[in-house]
Amino acid sequence: GVNANANAKGSLRSLLALGRDQICTFNSGTGASEVSGTMYLSGSMVRGDFSSKGPSGVMEESHMIKQGDVVFTWSGNKGAKLGMSQMNTNVSSQNSGSFGLSSIFDQNLNYKCNNWSKDNAKFSTPSGIVFEDLEALEKSMKLKVQ
Repeated sequence: GVNANANAKGSLRSLLALGRDQICTFNSGTGASEVSGTMYLSGSMVRGDFSSKGPSGVMEESHMIKQGDVVFTWSGNKGAKLGMSQMNTNVSSQNSGSFGLSSIFDQNLNYKCNNWSKDNAKFSTPSGIVFEDLEALEKSMKLKVQ
């Protein structure tokens, strides 16, 4: 039989390419700054719940949901949404706090993965959070600059 528990060093993009329903966890970082996360994957959708500790020693919780080509991120009651094509631009890395979400898709991390029975509730964004459209924000900033 196939072993369901897989330890894979790879990027989130490579895990998504497998197209399986799975739950993956990772721990990353050394000493001063640490990040741990749990990722839920199904088809092209991802939910990520992250805990990060910066040099100040304060724990920060942040979350991400990818639905198709749109990514929603939030921490506390502040949220943002952006297109996947923007994940590599400066805007996303500046606005996603100490843990750059743009890098999570391409960073090679040690993931521990298990089979997961899909729960659609994991992929719906929480109510009560306003998601600021970073794409629109970036366009309006460019207009002001010119």
